Amino acid sequence: MGRDMKKIKRIILFRFHDHFDVCKNHIEILKRYNPGIKIYGLYGGTKKNFSKAKKLPLKHVWNIPLDDPHWKWVNGDLCVRWWFKDFGKKLSFDVLHIIEWDLILLKSLEKQFSHMKDGVAITGVLPMAKIYNTWDWIAPKRGREEWLRLKKYVTRKFGYRNTPVAGVFGGASMSRNFLERYAREEIPSWCNDEVRLPLFAQSFKMPVHDTKLRSKFFTASGHKVFPPAAVYKNFKKGVSVFHPIKASLQLDAIFKIKSGLPFV
Repeated sequence: MGRDMKKIKRIILFRFHDHFDVCKNHIEILKRYNPGIKIYGLYGGTKKNFSKAKKLPLKHVWNIPLDDPHWKWVNGDLCVRWWFKDFGKKLSFDVLHIIEWDLILLKSLEKQFSHMKDGVAITGVLPMAKIYNTWDWIAPKRGREEWLRLKKYVTRKFGYRNTPVAGVFGGASMSRNFLERYAREEIPSWCNDEVRLPLFAQSFKMPVHDTKLRSKFFTASGHKVFPPAAVYKNFKKGVSVFHPIKASLQLDAIFKIKSGLPFV
């Protein structure tokens, strides 16, 4: 089989910190749609609850060894890098998909991410110039100083000359080639994951893909949560991506809808 026809080996890194019963339910959905794909855990919660985290039906659960919830929240890329250096590098995969605990995908990874074979992927990719003065992570009142420092760093070290882009970290994917390079380099923690991930991919001359998850049923605003009823109703209409969903779903209901059987 030719190189271009090689099947991409994908694995999931399930990112969570709490809500263990809901996580168990959402992991079951991932498994139903992705039989044969291994699911590992990236736990960012408290140390006292790690024993509960390890009971989830995951191949392995890695605890981020840091007691700073805010740092772990804004630095998802660095948490994944840490996981890869300590554990993930031993695994066999071509592409790693980071699935947040409150992201529901009612479609297989192969179908949703068939275009993602190299580089990285983030959600809703757009030129940074469009949000330069409004997005907190790079806007003058909060993140501009860190952004300029970070951009200067990659310009000096890698000769960066691209047009910067940004996007939502939820649903992010990273190729093994990217992770190996990311693990070797010194990565400053300036700005956040949604800035750094595409910036360093561009610096490494690797592509930045859009996950194609964005829709009116995918939000990262932090002010809206979709109820299970919205999933059942809109899955019937062909919607397969929902975020955030912070409750358990009725698996029988989902699979009746999928098979065309009536569900009330």
